[in-house]
Amino acid sequence: MTDRARQSIDAVRVFPLGVALLVAAHLTLGGCPNDAPLTQAYGVSNRVSGFDPRANGLHFNNEFPPGSVYFPLTLPGLGTVYSSDAHDGMCDGFVLTVLDLFLHEPPLIPPADTAPPALDTPLFGYLAQREVDCFFYAGLRNFWKAAEWVHTPSGDTDVDTPLGRVVTTRGLAWHTIVEEWPWVKEDIDAGRPSPLWLVTTSPVPAADLQQTITALTNHHQVLAYAYSLDDAATLTLSIYEPQRHDSASQTVTLNIANPECGAEIAVPSLAPTVVRGFFRSAYELRDASSIAPN
Repeated sequence: MTDRARQSIDAVRVFPLGVALLVAAHLTLGGCPNDAPLTQAYGVSNRVSGFDPRANGLHFNNEFPPGSVYFPLTLPGLGTVYSSDAHDGMCDGFVLTVLDLFLHEPPLIPPADTAPPALDTPLFGYLAQREVDCFFYAGLRNFWKAAEWVHTPSGDTDVDTPLGRVVTTRGLAWHTIVEEWPWVKEDIDAGRPSPLWLVTTSPVPAADLQQTITALTNHHQVLAYAYSLDDAATLTLSIYEPQRHDSASQTVTLNIANPECGAEIAVPSLAPTVVRGFFRSAYELRDASSIAPN
């Protein structure tokens, strides 16, 4: 056998191994380790200075009587995705309004109303406009992200390969912990409350338009203003909860040690509703001086 022939045979033998190594370098191995914490400091906490939901939140719950109709939310290709009845909730409008008031220069005091406003008042109109605004920021950024998330499973999806179990789809727990939580922390560390879009429905098929619309309308939104991450990797976010006015005891809690394994997210104000994940909502400041007390 010639030297060239031997080289050709050796190359054939080595080629599959080389391909396997290249593939392995571009794949994420699956599985659920017992302890694979994120690279970050534990035992840390912080809060937004000056924010207290008892003073800076609205002093009434997100509860309106049936027939509290405002303009519908209509999106291209989907039609009306909100019933336009505040009885079904305006948590997005509440959260954005509270942010508008607090981030105003100087911060504005919330309206003194202790009951939900009537339909013909400036405050109701402002809440309704901010409810719709939340979907339309930055080219429907929140809408498209929420649509993607309601189609995504809670935990990672993986398959068996000769290289081991390989992740094919990252779950909401991984996206929440690895991608969204650092952004929320950055907000709070910078002195800004962080709006959280909570996914509260089971995964729905991407091809089912009606289930997708239902899932989108059944989300919830809260405002995180403090965090505490203990040495056991338990993250507690203190939140303004539109369903619990004047309360400083509302929280979102989860363990962030193993994002690939899923996460149980506890939101007592929503129990027994299951929260599968949350993302930091896109937000643009609006002048709220028209609804602030004189």
